[in-house]
Amino acid sequence: MAVEQEGMSGIQFVYLGALGVLLLFIWSKYFRSLKIERRDPGLIPDKWTKSMNPMPANDETVYMDIVSERATEAIARLRDDGFVKEADIILEELSKKVSALVKEKDIKFIEIDQKYKQTLIEKKQIDSIVRSVAEGLVVLNERGEVIMMNPAAEKLLDLDKAEQMGKPMRGSIKKSQLMSLTKREENTGETEIEMESASEDVKKTLRASNAVIENENGQTIGMVSVFTDVTKQKELDAIKAQFVSNISHELRTPLIAIRNSVEIILTLKTGPLTDDQNKFLSIAENNLKRLGLLIDDLLDLSKVEAKKAELHMESSDIGLLIQETCDSFWAWADTKEISIVKNIQRDIRKVNFDRKRITQVLTNLVGNSIKFTPKNGTITVTANIVTIEDKDTLVVSVADTGVGISQEDLPKLFNKFQQLGNAKSLHHISGTGLGLYISKELIALHGGTIYAKSEANRGSTFVFKIPV
Repeated sequence: MAVEQEGMSGIQFVYLGALGVLLLFIWSKYFRSLKIERRDPGLIPDKWTKSMNPMPANDETVYMDIVSERATEAIARLRDDGFVKEADIILEELSKKVSALVKEKDIKFIEIDQKYKQTLIEKKQIDSIVRSVAEGLVVLNERGEVIMMNPAAEKLLDLDKAEQMGKPMRGSIKKSQLMSLTKREENTGETEIEMESASEDVKKTLRASNAVIENENGQTIGMVSVFTDVTKQKELDAIKAQFVSNISHELRTPLIAIRNSVEIILTLKTGPLTDDQNKFLSIAENNLKRLGLLIDDLLDLSKVEAKKAELHMESSDIGLLIQETCDSFWAWADTKEISIVKNIQRDIRKVNFDRKRITQVLTNLVGNSIKFTPKNGTITVTANIVTIEDKDTLVVSVADTGVGISQEDLPKLFNKFQQLGNAKSLHHISGTGLGLYISKELIALHGGTIYAKSEANRGSTFVFKIPV
């Protein structure tokens, strides 16, 4: 009943508004040019023209009531003063205008009703899609309150949608115990969450991807989070890492025995060798060293992925470490006529880092530069301590004049088992494709970052930064 009264009030408002406005318009335009019976408009009595002037009112309803009342009185006075035909014309014109307005409002109402129904259909379609998504989906408003949650999210987070709607998401995990929250990945924006389910005696790992929702003005109005259960994937990764670690340890023991035996034979401790014997044993020794490096990389990989890589921090001279690393590559660089230039900050102070791990990183970077730099090239190793965001930071870079890396390959550079470059640049070049990935993880353990700048056929520069 209240709705009907409200609707009637709206229609009355339209009619009354149209009546008052049109009457004023017709009076100002029509009667000023009226020449029926050659009457002078100036002689029309003031007793009804004055009543046509609208009075200001703060309330729109009161205002329209006054306009309607005065319009009715004005028409009645027109009739009383002999303007019957004119009054009929006014009423007829008003009736047409009001009918047109009502028809226009009806059309707009139909259009709005159709849009509303179409919106309801689209909303149902979106709800159906959201419910059928396999990943958990949660949408929050700008206050962090849940406004949408699909069944998959209820199951993964062990929450009840009915209880959660309109409430803040943070701190709402009641039925499941939050075990840990990993560091947010910079490249993907993903976060891993470990949870222990009350209904299942297992540790559950979820991967959360978050995205901010903005309006057309760029203002944040909410956030959408997608949760994926990666428990099985984590278990398989752990099994794989354990297998790699075990098999690497098992391979290392016989490998060391074989390599030591070959070295003893090459030192002629077991007797003289023919030229052919010396040649083939030298080839075997080189390949055993390569195999040993591969096993070392796999062991380092398993330690890094299992979060078992330990750091032994000590005050160290980065300049001396760079000198030792470059000296170890002198013979190889000399065979390719490559110059290694060291540009160390004068009187650079000692800083804390794991000497063995940073040596491993420098070895990977300098070794890669020699590997991918053609003859008569140059490699420059630079080290400085600079202030970044009010913090002292050790910055080390290794730049070369090698074949470079294309822009599309740069994002894949620090991935596992990646060895980038064209067939020509990789000719006679071998490796595990693990060096840069392990270097990235070792620098991350120091709380630092590593990145590369490169351009195809223009050389590459690798930079790592460590807070001191």
